[in-house]
Amino acid sequence: MPNTPRHPWARFPWLSATGLGLMGAAGLWYGALHLDRPLIIAAGAGIVLGAGAVALLRVSRRSAGPMRSKP
Repeated sequence: MPNTPRHPWARFPWLSATGLGLMGAAGLWYGALHLDRPLIIAAGAGIVLGAGAVALLRVSRRSAGPMRSKP
């Protein structure tokens, strides 16, 4: 049996971060249209920042290479 990921998002990690970023951007856009709703603006900004952090962590883990222990 092939080693398949448990969740479909595991194959495309950038897709989940992109989706979060798009949802956050939509929240920011909606909040900007309705300036009387600062909670939506704050939530959208938080989601965008969170998606950016997720993307950066995944890229940094991928570029770090395997961990080596010194003998």
